[in-house]
Amino acid sequence: MNNSELNFIFNRRSIRKFTSQPIPQDVITELMRAVISAPSAGNLQNYSVILITSPDKKSSLYELCGKQQWILEASLLLLFCVDTNRLFRWVEVMGGSFHFNGASVFLTAFADTVIAAHTAVLAGELLGLGSVYIGRILNEPVSIVKLFKLPKFVFPAVLLCMGYPAEIPYKTSRLPMGSIIHEEEYKDYTVQEVKNIFRDKEEGFLNWCKNDPVFCEKLSKMGITTSSRFTTLYHYPKDFIQRVDKNVKEALMYQGFLRNSD
Repeated sequence: MNNSELNFIFNRRSIRKFTSQPIPQDVITELMRAVISAPSAGNLQNYSVILITSPDKKSSLYELCGKQQWILEASLLLLFCVDTNRLFRWVEVMGGSFHFNGASVFLTAFADTVIAAHTAVLAGELLGLGSVYIGRILNEPVSIVKLFKLPKFVFPAVLLCMGYPAEIPYKTSRLPMGSIIHEEEYKDYTVQEVKNIFRDKEEGFLNWCKNDPVFCEKLSKMGITTSSRFTTLYHYPKDFIQRVDKNVKEALMYQGFLRNSD
């Protein structure tokens, strides 16, 4: 295989600045053809996609997802939802037994939903579109459920901003391949291996501090002197993770995927 055939994957960047050019309907249709071609467990396709172009809906998502400007500027937002409601309705109409609302079913459908979302990302690259994932879609999932009138057994899992890129940002580094790929069984890391794996991130943090010494002095007074500490104490602090975790559990119960006893 010619490696250039995979360059659209190797060179992909998250795009956070978009032009005002709308995406033509035929391009959106091709994008959705790619999405529904994605593999899924049992070929049940337990996901749905909501296409969002309305300024009002974008504005609401902007407020709920941390006020990220690209949510407002992207031509198209794609909300990928775990969806076993369609299966429930099938059983309701044609007969059978509906028992597709537990943790294992949710995780399987969640995997299908993420696969579909990333199929959209890669197809978008080939169609000249840029994209960025919005992780904060999970911050307030019950509010998202109400905003998009999601019925029981539908859960908002992935939000994508898509449009024509107005920038070519720098390519962020990745961890070394050997730190992620394991042969035959999982191999845990020695202390030195951990240092080697995260060397680029730690050096990047130090270089950043050289360029912004005032802010890093404030971080230092908080005991934040490494990239590891910045990531876990400042960028994703414990109270934030616990709050999101609580909100996700509440939404899973609200949508029928978990019971209070689970």
